[in-house]
Amino acid sequence: MGESLVDLPAASVRAGNLLGFDAVTGQPIAVAPVSGSAADLALDLASTASGKGAALIGFKLTATGSAIRTLQAKISETVSILDFGADPTGVADSTAAFAAAQAASLSVYWPAGTYKVNSIAINRPGATIITDGFATIIQQASGQPIGTRVVNITASDVTIGSFKVIGNIATDTNEQQHGVFVQGNATNGALTNISIGDVYGENLRGDTLYIGARSEEH
Repeated sequence: MGESLVDLPAASVRAGNLLGFDAVTGQPIAVAPVSGSAADLALDLASTASGKGAALIGFKLTATGSAIRTLQAKISETVSILDFGADPTGVADSTAAFAAAQAASLSVYWPAGTYKVNSIAINRPGATIITDGFATIIQQASGQPIGTRVVNITASDVTIGSFKVIGNIATDTNEQQHGVFVQGNATNGALTNISIGDVYGENLRGDTLYIGARSEEH
């Protein structure tokens, strides 16, 4: 004769617990793991809460003199735009993800993929952008106002790797939609020490690379 099971405990009850079975009825129940047990450790390692997950895993280079750190500290040295929800398929708009990554770290990775954006602002002195060469593709969303540059650099000591930038020359009519725009401003002053890899521009309503003089007000 077949048996029937009741519904699983609610998700709020199961969260952070193990799934067990009642000793009398055999029905599913949520069971708290024993503190310090292998199950307890497994849940902590899988957790994204502060102080858990990668923060519990040690890391040490094999080189002489290297220090012991957590894996969390190591992988946080460089953030990826994917950490903030960038869409490498080019379907969803990734402008906010680029901005959030830039705000979180001076070292940001733009992995291979096609990313649709309005404009990317690199405005923190000392920023380093790591790319996957021309496999990193920045596609400007169509219909931007005149003078909306795809990658806008307004800070000194910036290093950015090679990438491809694509505009919308077939559909947009505005001008000065430069692929990479470098110019100082009143906040950061004149710019120095800007290093840019190879940039391949395609279908831009402007220059692939434009370097402008900082305007002064008297």
